[in-house]
Amino acid sequence: MSGATVASAAADLPSLTHMKEVAVDLTVLVVSDCPSIRPLRERLDLALTGRTDVSVTWREVADADEAVRFGMHGSPTVPVDGVDPLARPGRRPSLSCRVGALPSANHLREILAGATPA
Repeated sequence: MSGATVASAAADLPSLTHMKEVAVDLTVLVVSDCPSIRPLRERLDLALTGRTDVSVTWREVADADEAVRFGMHGSPTVPVDGVDPLARPGRRPSLSCRVGALPSANHLREILAGATPA
């Protein structure tokens, strides 16, 4: 899946940003062709219901160097304050796809509650 395909697949889903004033700026890291993108987006949408202070950006990570630079430990990665809260200690950054290890909407709410305001 190319970056354009990820973007068009993301366009099929409702916007997650209904902002008045952004308090949390969240960037979700993904790799193309990862089937976990849509389920995470749906859970994130549920987690953000009623929140008007969160901006979400989806970034496709193209290679291993970018995975290291952005701290990606599998797609999708939801770093908070530059740290992947779902990464196992000692796990190296990678372009792998997280399958079956996605956080629930409630877990995402907990993760976002600990984020430093933008």
